Amino acid sequence: MKLAPVALSALLFSTYSNADTVELSLFSDIVGLGYKANINNAYSANVDFTHSQYDNLDSNLFKGGFIAKGVRDNLTGYVGLEPFWLNTEHTDTYGLSIGGGAKYLITPEFWAAGDIYYAPDIIVGGDYDNYYNFSAKIGYNVLPHASVYLGYQTYGGKFAGKNREMYNGIKLGINFKLR
Repeated sequence: MKLAPVALSALLFSTYSNADTVELSLFSDIVGLGYKANINNAYSANVDFTHSQYDNLDSNLFKGGFIAKGVRDNLTGYVGLEPFWLNTEHTDTYGLSIGGGAKYLITPEFWAAGDIYYAPDIIVGGDYDNYYNFSAKIGYNVLPHASVYLGYQTYGGKFAGKNREMYNGIKLGINFKLR
């Protein structure tokens, strides 16, 4: 679908004035770009694109989200909904995943974060029976407005009765705070 990159670009840059962070992640067989906008202290919205060439399969994952969050001391927790579209060379899957995660400030510079999202068969359409996305990161704030991280991510779903991973491995990333 040729309109998908154009639609993603419009979403990424249409809320520039409300933007909180832009994230770029990559490794030998994955690249991702994400954009998160804080709506207020309790809510945020995000949009992400990930392309991987893993296990002889090219895949594109587009997802957005509406997140409710809370902060207590050094811990930020969140829950949310993420509509997604997962496209491969031969399959298309879409749905609404439910999940959440947390970010913990170990020190003012070091942090750890993780999240998990899942969509069961009842809220998944297309070729897959379910969808999952899990990630974990450990990062360092190199500047007040930039951090780097090492992360692990796995995502995929059940296709034709078998679990099919679109990616399962490490990635390196950088976050830029825009305000």
